[in-house]
Amino acid sequence: MNPIPPMRRDHIEIFKRLTHENSAKVRCEIVVRAQNPYSMRYMGRNGYKPKPLNCKAKTYKPERDNETTAGLVVYPMHEKIVYASSEDFKDANNWWNKFFAEHIDQKKTEVAGRHELTNGFKIVYEGNTAGCVLFHGDYMYSDYDLMSVTRVKDALGHGVGDQEDAVQKLPPMHAKYGNAMIKEGKLVGKEGGIVDASNNLERIISRDFSDRTGIQMIQHGAQVNYAPRKSKEMCHAFVDNSYSIKCV
Repeated sequence: MNPIPPMRRDHIEIFKRLTHENSAKVRCEIVVRAQNPYSMRYMGRNGYKPKPLNCKAKTYKPERDNETTAGLVVYPMHEKIVYASSEDFKDANNWWNKFFAEHIDQKKTEVAGRHELTNGFKIVYEGNTAGCVLFHGDYMYSDYDLMSVTRVKDALGHGVGDQEDAVQKLPPMHAKYGNAMIKEGKLVGKEGGIVDASNNLERIISRDFSDRTGIQMIQHGAQVNYAPRKSKEMCHAFVDNSYSIKCV
């Protein structure tokens, strides 16, 4: 298991405050998956933005730490892009193909003799940043994935991770489950279903963080929500204005 990358100190403080200062005024535990560590240097810089929710392509984890394009969204098949491992390349290429299928401009590609994209995306083919993908002229870096939000039951700490008072709706990526929800670690409910007792805390936390930073977190739908014993990802965890690392 790889060590967890660091998180920016100002973002740590924001997440800590959100555990009890979110707009729903609900005390909660927030678990966030770390971004690509190379992406941190681009946060807040002009000409760089978090990749939008319609960008499935991965950010670059290179063979050498001094790669100019490390931490940015790239086209995996570009000749300048060399991945640290075959597994990294395979994963990046699989996600790229999903992204590519949605955004390729077939007519421009035929004319240019190289891949051209739609919806504001563009591949850089020349220069020091060859291989990067731009979105409306800006380079894209990775942000955080929101893994889970769980209500904290009382001031004694009882109920952290307890689903009795926090029935959680599955994130949007699991729409195939309809309106089914999580209760006591199990998928429950039926089509047409159940009132969401968590007040959509995942969406509230994601929105509040975005309002304070300009960064949109993706709701990941991690195994921590539906198969906690099978997941083995190291994550950043925040509860009661405190910060820790945990495996979920």
